[in-house]
Parts: sequence; structure tokens; C-alpha cells
Amino acid sequence: MSKIWKKYSSQIIYQDPWVKLRLDQVIKPNGKIGPYAFLQPHGPGVMVVPMTESGDVYLIRQFRYPTQLMSWEFPGGGSEGKNLLAAAKRELWEETGLKAHKWKKLGALQSFTGLSDDIFNVYLAKGLTQTSVNKKHEDGILEAKKFSLRKVKAMVKSGKITDSQTISALYLFNNSIIIP
Repeated sequence: MSKIWKKYSSQIIYQDPWVKLRLDQVIKPNGKIGPYAFLQPHGPGVMVVPMTESGDVYLIRQFRYPTQLMSWEFPGGGSEGKNLLAAAKRELWEETGLKAHKWKKLGALQSFTGLSDDIFNVYLAKGLTQTSVNKKHEDGILEAKKFSLRKVKAMVKSGKITDSQTISALYLFNNSIIIP
């Protein structure tokens, strides 16, 4: 049996409306005592794969401050500890103006296992309608655009899509549904 990490104290050293930074004092598997800091979002995250009747998907493009890069991603965000499906519906609408009539959970994934306890939940959204109302500019989203699945895969392969959550969601999507 392998040794596991053991926590002997914990404190929140920073908190805002979206995330907490927690600092634990731990006994490591090698028996040494030391600190371990990690991020805790306020509730699990959600990501949506919005798929049209023809099999195209929507991505959003936005500037990501921490990496200082433009990023193509599936719509998504935090649940703030609320109902995950309701959060997925809200994020899809806020970031694209789309509403969906059919929803399917594709799975749950760990985002940054060494830096955060975040788990994000991936949903497939079908039966899309455009409301022409959204909050994308408030969220810093520059555009929402429809792409063929072939194009999205080519964007991953060429390095135009580097967001690990989007790539992971694409994997779940490809392995859970037959594309027309």
C-alpha cells in the first residue's frame, strides 16, 4: 500500500467572488511536512459543446489574461455552486446568445490536478436557436463562430486551439456521439 498525503492544517489565504486560494500544511508521501497551495473555484465548472443539426459546433474567441493569448474555446464557466445544467444553459446563452432544446451530459474532467480541485462538467447542446441577445462583450468574448468538426480538429492539430478544457471536451464529444 502506498503512502498518501495527509492534511494537518488548512487556511484560506485569498478569496474573491470566483476563487479561493487555500494553503494546507501537509505530510507528504515521503513523510516530510510542508505547504501545499491550490485554487478552489466556487463550485464546479461547466463547458458546452453547442452542435448544429448539420454537425457543426460553435466556439468562442477571447483574450486570456493569464497567458496573454487569444483563445478559441467551447463556451463555459463557473457554476457558482448552483445546478450544473442550469449553469451550462446560462453560459451558452451569455457567451453565444444561443439556447438549446436538447442537453446531454458527456462527462466530468479534472482541470488542473496539481493546482486546483476544479472539476468541469461537459454538456452537449443540440436544437440550437439564436436569441440575438448575450453578454459576450461583458465577458470579453470577441466572437462566437460556427466551425465544422473537421476544422476544429485541424485547429487543435495546428495549435490554433490550445485550451486544454476545450481539447478534453472535444475528446469526450468525439467518443460519445456519432457525428452526421
